[in-house]
Amino acid sequence: MRVIKVDLPKEHNEIILCPLFDLHIGEPACDIEMVEREIEFIKNTPNAYAIIGGDIMDNTTKNSIGDVYRAKLTPQQQLEQIVGYLKPIKDKILAMVSGNHEERTWRESGIDLLGCVAMQLGIEDRYAEEGAVLFISFGVKRMQSNKMKGYSPLIYTVYLTHGNGGGRKVGGKANRLYDIGDIVDCDCVVCGHTHEPICFKKTFFRTDRTQFTVCEKERLYVNTGSFLNYAKYAERKGYLPNAKVMPKIYLSTVYSTVKGKGVKHIVSQVIM
Repeated sequence: MRVIKVDLPKEHNEIILCPLFDLHIGEPACDIEMVEREIEFIKNTPNAYAIIGGDIMDNTTKNSIGDVYRAKLTPQQQLEQIVGYLKPIKDKILAMVSGNHEERTWRESGIDLLGCVAMQLGIEDRYAEEGAVLFISFGVKRMQSNKMKGYSPLIYTVYLTHGNGGGRKVGGKANRLYDIGDIVDCDCVVCGHTHEPICFKKTFFRTDRTQFTVCEKERLYVNTGSFLNYAKYAERKGYLPNAKVMPKIYLSTVYSTVKGKGVKHIVSQVIM
């Protein structure tokens, strides 16, 4: 996994993370109007930032799953359209990871499609092929505990990966999301792939070996929906329709101090 660190303005008391997962541009069922609305929101909202999580392009090839003859755009045209959509918000993309649909081209020819997108946008340093741990610094917090005083930016950690597996049932998809959250100790884990919008929190205790304290922490688990209408292949295979929902993750500089247990960061809310 790749570590990516971004420093956002201290003036932000709250930021909005906008996941862009499973757009499937090129698939006839892709809701282009929904894609454009999300891009416009990120572009026009000063404290909104994008995290890109793979399957941005449908990328059906002759040797892959899917119907190459029904594709609205060739893989090259899909790549060009994606670059065009993301260029206006390239400075607001915090991290980008690849998905299994982009991996089709890698397996056939060794070309990393989203790596090419990142290169054209000039954000190669924010691209990770498999997964990324994102350190986000913003705002100013005041520390008032006995051992920590003064002011400093707030830092959140987010583990970002496309995801895999999960099965057909919501419970199986939620279990897979929970398992992914155990890979690395972060405040928030975000993945997609299953096209099932899921959000829940878990509380745990984190030890601090430098301060000899135990701190109660919350971890936010988010699985995104998709940008797909009911596709023909889904009906053919008997899949249920997708919920076209992209959650927005609100990270705040609000915090609480638990006596003897350090500082607890709070993920304020998720809006589906």
